[in-house]
Amino acid sequence: MVLTDIPLADLSVHRHGPVVTVRLARPDVLNAFRARTRAEFASVLRALRADEQARVVVLTGEGRAFSAGQDLRELGGLLREEDASDDRLREGIEELQELTRALLSLPQVTVAALNGVAVGLGAELALACDLRIAAHSATIGFPEARRAMFQTNGVMWLLPRIVGLARAGHLVLTGRLIEAAEAERIGLVHRACPDAELAPAVEALAADLAANAPGSLRLAKRLLRDTWGLDLTEVMARETDGMLACLRSRDLREGTLAFLEGRTPHYEGR
Repeated sequence: MVLTDIPLADLSVHRHGPVVTVRLARPDVLNAFRARTRAEFASVLRALRADEQARVVVLTGEGRAFSAGQDLRELGGLLREEDASDDRLREGIEELQELTRALLSLPQVTVAALNGVAVGLGAELALACDLRIAAHSATIGFPEARRAMFQTNGVMWLLPRIVGLARAGHLVLTGRLIEAAEAERIGLVHRACPDAELAPAVEALAADLAANAPGSLRLAKRLLRDTWGLDLTEVMARETDGMLACLRSRDLREGTLAFLEGRTPHYEGR
């Protein structure tokens, strides 16, 4: 499956060289996820996983929101159905969880560009991206406790590792939303910027990332994600394996020659 073959209604996909932008496109409902949105997003992620030309994936939203999370109207309808068994509800939750697994396992570097409110599932998917940048107008939070719900999509694993256990506990247990400036201060996003500067900031970041050697990026992304389950000896062994893989690559020769010749390297991912 290739990206251009996927019929989309709730998403839009745009490619600019090695950078692919996936935009949530239900602005009338603040880009809330319904079943169709989930299915489209899953298809796009599967296609991206096999896309060797894509080096950076940007996830953002259309309009004034990144994503308001799960479409509660659709969820409410499901809960009112007489055949809403635990098995059926579990299946729906696991389908959403699979989006995080797919994002985390993408070989490309992923950037969440938070153009507006990002709560619930929207905030959860942002956590699964490698980097996060937010407009000053963005608000971010995990308000599930205020709605008698519970976090999913790996929040309880990812959030403490990003902001620390105490701050994660405060966000989850209070359910309060925070502004972009505070999110930057606690490390939830790596940068907050004025709304008008978000698009150029994301474009510049994506260009910087895409200019790096794809093999090096893949190795670094994978090991950074695995670090929490490894000890120092295991990490250093993986670093050795990664360096050996790079030493055998054509890109290392290109990077070395480009440095010696005072020019920009042109990496091929080989």
